[in-house]
Amino acid sequence: MASLTTYSESSLDPPVRGFLHFPDAPIHDALILAHSAGTNCNAPLLIALAETFIDRNYTVLRCDLPFRQ
Repeated sequence: MASLTTYSESSLDPPVRGFLHFPDAPIHDALILAHSAGTNCNAPLLIALAETFIDRNYTVLRCDLPFRQ
């Protein structure tokens, strides 16, 4: 079963915050998903996209853009 972890990297400017999804059998490829201006990283579309890529063994970071943090 894939795992989900909250992610925060405060050493960057701006910091990166979101959710990191790890597939059961990672292929060592990754994808970063960010939201549009009217939502955040918990948007249903981003969650669905993350799940689709996780099912294909990609590691996925769903993150909030700086103006949403």
